[in-house]
Amino acid sequence: MATSKARAAADVRVCCAHCGDTFRAAKLIYDCHLEELPEHIASCFVKLDRDIATDKFLLKCAEEAEKVEQQVKSWGASVLRRLGFSLTSANAIVGRAEMFVLSTAQATRLLGHGGDRLLDVGAGCGSVTLQLQPLFKSVLATESSWPMCYQLRKRGIASVNVETLEGLEASAASAGDCLGPGGTADCIALLNVLDRCSAPRSLLSDLKRCLEPGGRLLLAVVFPFQPFVEKGSAKLLPSEELPLPTNASWEQSVEILWKDVLQPEGFHMDALTRVPYLCQGESNPP
Repeated sequence: MATSKARAAADVRVCCAHCGDTFRAAKLIYDCHLEELPEHIASCFVKLDRDIATDKFLLKCAEEAEKVEQQVKSWGASVLRRLGFSLTSANAIVGRAEMFVLSTAQATRLLGHGGDRLLDVGAGCGSVTLQLQPLFKSVLATESSWPMCYQLRKRGIASVNVETLEGLEASAASAGDCLGPGGTADCIALLNVLDRCSAPRSLLSDLKRCLEPGGRLLLAVVFPFQPFVEKGSAKLLPSEELPLPTNASWEQSVEILWKDVLQPEGFHMDALTRVPYLCQGESNPP
């Protein structure tokens, strides 16, 4: 039987950033049409569900949306955008737009076990990093936005403010965190970053080199794939394109991403899932 909090979370109104539709959180999508995927991909699918941590995030967003403080933060972020800050940095400065991708329990379902070192690339404010942190002995986050890097450090997450992974081992040491030989980690998280970086193919190649033998990449990609790169308040096209249609179904996008991007880079698929990418909204929760 659903608890009162679970029922309340199911009734939270969610607005889709892609199509603009508003619906109850009970309608969040976690499944897919397995028959539309090749067998070798469909066999890797792990069905997740809205869990306690997800409900907690939804209820927090709904509660905070009613506060005047959120409207002040929205106004402050708008002012910063006009001053030339990116939306990412503006959100970090005013302290809004928390993200949720995976809970600790959901990540455990996918990974099976944790490891020694997690490298979270493009970690944002760290809300998702904190969900992954219990699975690893040490965690290092990278961020290209210095205000986001400041938020990470406020949360006690070792972080480095870098644009690329070049010289990461030295940067990690300066932050008081030691990666493996050559700046490697046994797990790298890249969550909703491919559509916001300028050179996604090069980044994937760099991540492959940063993985220890037998290491794992925890990758989340937003579909439909609509990439752009923040440069101050401007939105620019990436310097490298991925062959992902902007209007394909989730199943089509997954197949193309695997066949034309990840597999050629030498990755092997262990698990696949579908989860909603939740972000704290401005006036309508979340």
